[in-house]
Amino acid sequence: MLNAKDMLLQAVLPVGLPPKHYGALYRKFEDYFKNRGIQQFTYKGIPYQVEIVEAAAFPQDYAAAMTVYQRIAEFNKVITVDIGGFTLDYLMIRGGKPDLSVCDSLEKGVIRLYNDISSRVNSEQDILIDDTDIDRIIRGEKTDFAEDVLRIVEDMTRTFVNDILGTLRGRGLDLKAGCVVFIGGGALLLRKYLEQSGKIGRCIFVEDICANAKGYGMLYQIQKKGR
Repeated sequence: MLNAKDMLLQAVLPVGLPPKHYGALYRKFEDYFKNRGIQQFTYKGIPYQVEIVEAAAFPQDYAAAMTVYQRIAEFNKVITVDIGGFTLDYLMIRGGKPDLSVCDSLEKGVIRLYNDISSRVNSEQDILIDDTDIDRIIRGEKTDFAEDVLRIVEDMTRTFVNDILGTLRGRGLDLKAGCVVFIGGGALLLRKYLEQSGKIGRCIFVEDICANAKGYGMLYQIQKKGR
């Protein structure tokens, strides 16, 4: 076990930003972590002294896509779609490089779906349903709710998925050409509905919740070798 009580650890920190904000903020974000002096903290009873000597920022989602690079390397165009709680972020990757002119962050995360379902079930069925219940129904797991409630959740989820896919197509993204890489817990939750939509060609779902963090490390090593 490493005891750094009397040792200064010098660290390199690969980090990330949403694609929409990457171009404008990555320098400031890197500088934020650098030149902050020695940081002291205790983890599991072990004291540490750490100095961040270098920080390198990369676009989120592009980093996650790099963890499945062997599966997407054959495609000239890859679209990453990251569905989270509050937002849906998309990014075009051309020839293995992020195209930051084709990216955005939309307020179309699954929390919006939860709120809409909860409101409708309460209004039409006089039943209170929480996010965990909604998740179980969307995943097709057993619940104690009546068929009418199940149908509402399933129909609204299908409509929600069609809406976000229609929005992406309306922004000029052809989801049937190349490959689509789905990222985030929201994408995994909606996987069945996305695959059954008939609006997507080749697609990959990144199941590793640490994919972005792992991708930052991979991109840093590539950057380092290219210097």
